[in-house]
Amino acid sequence: MNFLNPYIEIYLGYRNEDQHELMPFYREVLWLFSKNLDNRLRMFQHRVNIEIEEGYDTPQNFKFDSIYSYRTSIDITNFKKLDEHSKRKQVLELVHSGFNSLAEEFNWDKEAIADAYKKSVEENYGFVYYTDYKLSRNKKFKGRIRIDLDKRLAIFTSELLDLKTGDLRTAELLQTEQGNFAWWRYIREFGWMDSENFGLKLKNRQVWITINTISGEVTGTINPKKSDSRSLEDFLKKLKEPIKPLRSVQ
Repeated sequence: MNFLNPYIEIYLGYRNEDQHELMPFYREVLWLFSKNLDNRLRMFQHRVNIEIEEGYDTPQNFKFDSIYSYRTSIDITNFKKLDEHSKRKQVLELVHSGFNSLAEEFNWDKEAIADAYKKSVEENYGFVYYTDYKLSRNKKFKGRIRIDLDKRLAIFTSELLDLKTGDLRTAELLQTEQGNFAWWRYIREFGWMDSENFGLKLKNRQVWITINTISGEVTGTINPKKSDSRSLEDFLKKLKEPIKPLRSVQ
């Protein structure tokens, strides 16, 4: 379920500017582009940094081991005056320019990059992702997970299709800090726990967050195998903790 390869990150290096205040949405644009790139560059062990800093009116590329960097500048004064939609557009343009520049130097697939950019524009610079459907064991339902990103919050919603009636039932399973999905990969799999419970399977199926097809209840289930119950309970609690404010390092 985790499609976020290669890792893409933006670093804003302007003095007295807080990246998370100036562009709190930027990760949505990165996830959108990464989703549409769909691993077609085959860079599973690499990372791409878009570094926005003063003094780089002529963009430059850098490579250190498995990390590729594209360093450039923007007119920060004009950027701050833009509405959010226009800011999202400019961030995507920066990502697109960076990947094209790196592709030119390191012989990446330019067609894949162009296609990812085109699809990202068509999706209006906002991120949403649907998994494939999985059929229930009793063959009465198909279930999939919808993933939304709202700034630093990743939202996981179950969508159950009743194969008899055609009705689609939705229920929110989890809201969590996006890093739990993208960076630390605590959330990687989904499926049917049994014929009636569908959702996220975590910690090698030791923890489940599911929706019941009969009662409609969302439940966290712990089934210790290699870990003790207390550590699994703490893990589940941590996933649901409120997001703490961030401070950009300037």
